[in-house]
Amino acid sequence: MIKERIRRMEDLVSRLAAALRAQAAPPPRQLQTAQDVIDLLQEQVESLRAETQTGAVPKARAVGYLAELARKAIETGSLAARVDALEGKRHGSIENPPPKTNGGSDESSSNQTGAAGAKDSRSGCH
Repeated sequence: MIKERIRRMEDLVSRLAAALRAQAAPPPRQLQTAQDVIDLLQEQVESLRAETQTGAVPKARAVGYLAELARKAIETGSLAARVDALEGKRHGSIENPPPKTNGGSDESSSNQTGAAGAKDSRSGCH
């Protein structure tokens, strides 16, 4: 009689655990941008950190791996933004070229030639 009750309790616990796992499944999502990937990884890290049955070392390994993936997604997102900005400047410069200004490289080259010219004129005086 006790064995039967224990068996029923074990069955009930396993059914409840299965129901909780099925209930906790997040809805499917589309991953189309780097930010979508970052959001998903953040959700998974939070879920993993909340997990109580996983040991500290496996958790740390998994969080480290997810953090590395998040770093790569962040890097990819920032590179994509930079490429978009550069393409926007390139397309904008064809239609509306920016006014020309003396940049740092132009000034330094004119100063160098000016200094060389001054040396040449001084050497000619001697």
